[in-house]
Amino acid sequence: MRTRLDGSFRQYIYVGDAADIVRLMLVEGLAGRPVPPKAHFGPPDIKSVGDVIAGVEAIMGIRIAVKVQNQPAESSMISLRDENGLNYAYTPWMEGLRRTVAFYRGERGSSL
Repeated sequence: MRTRLDGSFRQYIYVGDAADIVRLMLVEGLAGRPVPPKAHFGPPDIKSVGDVIAGVEAIMGIRIAVKVQNQPAESSMISLRDENGLNYAYTPWMEGLRRTVAFYRGERGSSL
């Protein structure tokens, strides 16, 4: 890993939510309805890289061996203010992470 576990924060979005938001915006636009002018979207959760690892460990029931390289010039926070105007109800953090882990594990019934 090239970033810090406890000092690098990101705004993670469940891929199913991102796809759904894009689909909703396309449907609205193609139907001639107004589409919010801003394209930034993302859930309010800001998580550290360590939070992601801890969540995956909890879901999988294992410890993950991580080698942190702490690369210079790594941004400490990457986030966008949610401006999609759709009032989208984002998938809760751990549920989105659980679905993502299930997908990568090849488990049937996982929905992305």
